[in-house]
Order: sequence, then structure tokens, then C-alpha cells
Amino acid sequence: MKNLLRNTWFQVIIAGGLIGLVLIVLDNKFHFWHGDNSEEGEYRGPIDADKGNMYVTTASYSETSWDFGKIKEGDTVIHKFIITNTGKDPLLIYKAIGSCECVRAFCTKDPVAPGGTQEITVVFLSKGRKGKQQRSVMIDTNTDPAEMVLSITGEVE
Repeated sequence: MKNLLRNTWFQVIIAGGLIGLVLIVLDNKFHFWHGDNSEEGEYRGPIDADKGNMYVTTASYSETSWDFGKIKEGDTVIHKFIITNTGKDPLLIYKAIGSCECVRAFCTKDPVAPGGTQEITVVFLSKGRKGKQQRSVMIDTNTDPAEMVLSITGEVE
């Protein structure tokens, strides 16, 4: 143990661990790395901005999950989720990203007027994916909260 304490690399690791521990304890008290979570002022989404200077709206989804049942390996499954702008400002869909390379999401980037709808087409490629499947698509919009997760489940035989 004495030889281990004399090694410079071990001293650096111990010092780094102690500094990290001190920073964690101090962060709990002073909140160095925490943003302002208040309802007014700041919007935390794909971009950070002042709520007074941007469109923040509300949206509803026709459904947030869908079960495609049982399919054969190699089949492609397609499902359309509908998003409705329920707010007073235009709805912007910044991005729609699948949880892996077997899930793709497609939608237009055009703003959705208040009361309007937009289709989000989700495609699941089952090649090489046997067994129970649970995949998701993350949608980033100008709503508060900014992210919505759509999920698809099923079984590939």
C-alpha cells in the first residue's frame, strides 16, 4: 500500500476523486450546473430562448404508443401518428429521431397552424430483429415541454 501511495498516477486519481466529491457536495447547496426551472422567462428545449421572444405552443397526439402485433422478420411496418396544434401560435417540429437504425420517422418541417394537424410517419424495419421489440421516436417541438416520445412495440417471428 505504501508503494501505491507514492505513485504519482494514484495520487492524481485520489485528488481528482476528492475534488469531484467536493464539487458534488457544493453543487447541492449552490446549484452551479442547474438551470433556472421557473415557469416564466426561459424556455428549455432544442434551443434555449426567452419565452417572450418566441412561439411556444401546445400540442396533442392522436396516440403516443402503438403495437404492431406479430410480423415476420424482414417485414416493414409503417404507422402514422397525428400531432395537432392545440395552441395559439404556429407549431414547429424541429426533429423526429428514431431510437435505433431500424426506426425512421418522417414529417415535413412546415409550421402547423393553430388547430391544424401534421402526420408523423414511423417506419420499423424488422430485418435481423427477432423477438419482442420496443422502439421509440423522439419528437422535438416548440411546445413546453419540448420533447415527446412515441413508442412502437410488437413481436418479430
